[in-house]
Amino acid sequence: MTLYRLAARLALILALVATATLPRVDQSPDNFEYVLTAAALVVALVMLASLASRLTMPLGLVELAAAVAVVVFCVDGGESLLSHEQRNWSIVRTVCFTLAAAVVALSVMLDQYRRRRGLP
Repeated sequence: MTLYRLAARLALILALVATATLPRVDQSPDNFEYVLTAAALVVALVMLASLASRLTMPLGLVELAAAVAVVVFCVDGGESLLSHEQRNWSIVRTVCFTLAAAVVALSVMLDQYRRRRGLP
């Protein structure tokens, strides 16, 4: 396990847990936030299992989970933009954090794709 792969998965898990708290911080949570939370927690569990198995999980499963994480983070950032339940700078902050997390998720997904193809 390389340090990069460990750090990327840990960052992804932490960001997913942050997204999962959305119903707790939203002023008026609805089913949308609960579905987003469930998706984030499932992906976080897959990433945690990937770490626990020392990255020996099926590469396609981790790649799919990372792809779902990219969507979850983009939706989370978009929801912040559209809901207007935060102040302007708070919205900018949330969108930047979620897009940064999406970049990490995308890098994990591409790394898994490369590993499945037999590249280092």
